[in-house]
Amino acid sequence: MIARDELSNYVPLCKVSGGEDIVTQFDMGAVDKIGLLKMDFLGLRTMTVIDEACRLIRENHAIPDFDVRTLGFDDARTYELISRGDVIGVFKLESGGFQRVCRDLRPDCIEDIVALVALYRPGPMDNIPEFIARKHGEKRVQYKHPLLEPILDNTYGIIVYQEQVMQIGRDLAGFSLGEADQIRKAVGKKDAAVMAKVREKFIAGCETNGIAGSVANDLMNEIEQFASYAFNKAHSACYAVIAYWTAYLKANYPHEFMAAQLTSVMDNRDKVVTFVQDTRGVGIDVLPPCVNTGGARFEVHESHIVYGMAAINGIGVKVAEAIAAERDSAGAYADLYDLCRRVDPQALPKAAVEKLVRAGACRAFGNRRQLLDGYELIYEAAQRARADERSGQQSLFADMEEELGADVRSPRLKPISEFSRDQLREHDVELLGLVLFENPYGDLNAKLAGSSGTRPCRAAWCW
Repeated sequence: MIARDELSNYVPLCKVSGGEDIVTQFDMGAVDKIGLLKMDFLGLRTMTVIDEACRLIRENHAIPDFDVRTLGFDDARTYELISRGDVIGVFKLESGGFQRVCRDLRPDCIEDIVALVALYRPGPMDNIPEFIARKHGEKRVQYKHPLLEPILDNTYGIIVYQEQVMQIGRDLAGFSLGEADQIRKAVGKKDAAVMAKVREKFIAGCETNGIAGSVANDLMNEIEQFASYAFNKAHSACYAVIAYWTAYLKANYPHEFMAAQLTSVMDNRDKVVTFVQDTRGVGIDVLPPCVNTGGARFEVHESHIVYGMAAINGIGVKVAEAIAAERDSAGAYADLYDLCRRVDPQALPKAAVEKLVRAGACRAFGNRRQLLDGYELIYEAAQRARADERSGQQSLFADMEEELGADVRSPRLKPISEFSRDQLREHDVELLGLVLFENPYGDLNAKLAGSSGTRPCRAAWCW
């Protein structure tokens, strides 16, 4: 709500129960009548995804000024991706129904995406088959009057937007801009009383301009039917631009885009699984978390995506960031003892070490079963060494350590064989949500690709 001075001078206010958010006690209709300006601000996770993907692209491809806002809307790869329905993670287009519509429509310009966003809603969805048929020349585009052609040309003769209704009122009925806006309001608010008054004036205006009353009446019927689902083009265009940006990133920088998507949903196990299986489906491997190559977020490493350590069940952002920061500052960890000694125990408690081990994030230091067997002794020895360093004590074995290039206070791991594959899967599912130490469908995909050319299986191995 926006006013020229204190809102409480115009409308009663209250705090939301249990919180600090302030709301008006008038509904949107009453607020409009007393002349206040109401604006809706929508916070989109997608904008964070785009920002993160751009950061990764700038870092990984040495394009310091990469910014989706400078893109044009003519990238062939982007439209090809949308046209084949490969739209998981693409803003507004990723539902199952939208995937089918994208494959049928095969959009080749931004105007098609703008219209699609406006049409794919209860009500206007009935016009989608007609819209597709007209776009592909399967049905002839017809206009009730020649004056409608420049207004409805981009939507193949179908009324899609509120702005088109306003322009029809102005160009065919001779309405002023203010009067045309009354049509928009009546359509948008579904105000039957106002629509009745507008109808009478619209038909009279059309007849004055030499348009037959029957044509004006049919057109008004179409506009009234449109009133049940009116959508403004400005809104739809904003959504379509974001849809295009995300499709562009997925089509041209799939590693960075999917890593950003995974980071944005890492607190939602089901969505992580969905995006991992989609990532695998386009031929990009998602590797298990790793204290030496991964970060708190999902990162691109060589041709793979490394699972974000903060997404491990029970780890969290602070622990993951502390591990990554120390590694980036002083180099890779030599072993589990080195990790436990270098990272502050307040940031890396013993329980977190256990989860890292079980999740496979320390696999470079030994197999999971070995590490799980010895991590407690290693952790305690590392904390004793940290205490000695803080107190200025020198190890009795300092000369030997210097000669060997290692800390001899680190307990040795027992030569124990790895967990069974079933046990490893159980650890992965519990800590990561799905199996990452192997791709259970890898062999099947290879056979399918080599024999029949069938699209690889995209299912995630999860329970």
